[in-house]
Amino acid sequence: MASQFFNQGAYGVQVFFFLSGFLLAMLYGFSNLDVRSGVTARAFWVKRLFRIWPLWALFFLFTALRPLIFPQSPGGWPNFVETNIGLGPANDAVLIVLQLTFLIWLVPIIWGGVIAGGWSIQAEMLHYAFFALLRKRKLETILGAWILLAVPTIVIDKLLIRVDLDLGVLEGWRSQNFPSTALFFLAGSIAYLLGSAAIREKLSSASVTLSGVALITLVLLPLNNVKSGQAFAAFGFVVFALGISYVLGKFRGLDRPLHVIAKYSYFSYFFHFLALDYFEWLYLSAIGFVIPGGQIGVGLAVVVLIALTTATSTLFGSLSWKAFEGPLVRLSAVLAVKKANRYGASD
Repeated sequence: MASQFFNQGAYGVQVFFFLSGFLLAMLYGFSNLDVRSGVTARAFWVKRLFRIWPLWALFFLFTALRPLIFPQSPGGWPNFVETNIGLGPANDAVLIVLQLTFLIWLVPIIWGGVIAGGWSIQAEMLHYAFFALLRKRKLETILGAWILLAVPTIVIDKLLIRVDLDLGVLEGWRSQNFPSTALFFLAGSIAYLLGSAAIREKLSSASVTLSGVALITLVLLPLNNVKSGQAFAAFGFVVFALGISYVLGKFRGLDRPLHVIAKYSYFSYFFHFLALDYFEWLYLSAIGFVIPGGQIGVGLAVVVLIALTTATSTLFGSLSWKAFEGPLVRLSAVLAVKKANRYGASD
C-alpha cells in the first residue's frame, strides 16, 4: 500500500503540467495580487508560441520522415504517410494542418497524434489560454473558476465511464483529458501564488474559504484518472504536488535551477521517447538476458535507465537551446517589446 502511495508513474504528465503552471506564474505573475508590469496578453502569446511551435514543428518533421530515413529504427512510432483520415487527395494536407495547429484531437483516428506524447503539448496550448484569461483576475475569481471547472469535471467524468456513448469530438476532448490537465496546470499557478507569505497576508476571508474548498477538491481530482488499484497513487500525487509547492515556495534559491530545467523541458519531453526506444533496443541487442536480482535488480535498472535518459535528453536539450530554441526565444522577446510599444501595455 505504501509503495502504491509513492508510485508517481501514473501521474508523471500531471506533475509536468503542475510544474508548468507553477513556472509560468513565476515568470509572468498570477492574479491581481501579483501583476507584472509590461507583460501584455500579446507579449505572453508571442513568447509562448515561439517557445513551443518551432520545436513542435521540428519534431513533427522528424517524426514524419523517420520511417523513410531510418526504416529500421526501434520503437513503435506511427508512419505518417500511412495515416488515413478518409479525405482522399487532401488527406495529407489536412493531417499536416491539424498537427501544426494543435487540433489533432478533432479527428478520432489521430487523437493519439503522430508525434510521440504530442497530445500533452496540445493540452499545454489550451492551458496557456486559461492562464492568459485568468492571469490578472482577482484571486477570488481565479479560485471560483477553478472550483467551478473542477467539480463538474469530477462528476461528469465519473458518469461517462459508466456508459457506452459515442460522443464524437467531445470524446476526443475527454480522451485527451483536457479538463483535468488544465486543472492541474492552474493548480500549479495558484500554488505558486499562495506560496508567497506576502500574498497570503493580503488574502480576504473569501479567498481563504475558497482556498480550503479548492484544496479539498484537489484531493478528489486525481481520482478521475484512477485505474484499478491506483487510488493511493492518486492521493500520493496530491501530496507530492503540494510538497513540491512548499519546497519551491520556501526555498527561493531553487528558482534559478527551476529556470534551467525549464530551458530544456520541452525538448527533453519530446526527445525522451526516442531515447527510451534506443536504450531498449540497445539492451535487447547487446545483452538480451533477464535482469538479475529480482525486483531489486529491476528497480536498479529503472533508476539507471532514468538517469541515462535524463542525461541524454539534457545533453541534446542544451545543444538545441544553444543552436535553435535560445535564439528563437530571444527573438520572441524583441518582438514582444515591439508589439507592446505599438499597441500599448493596456491589454
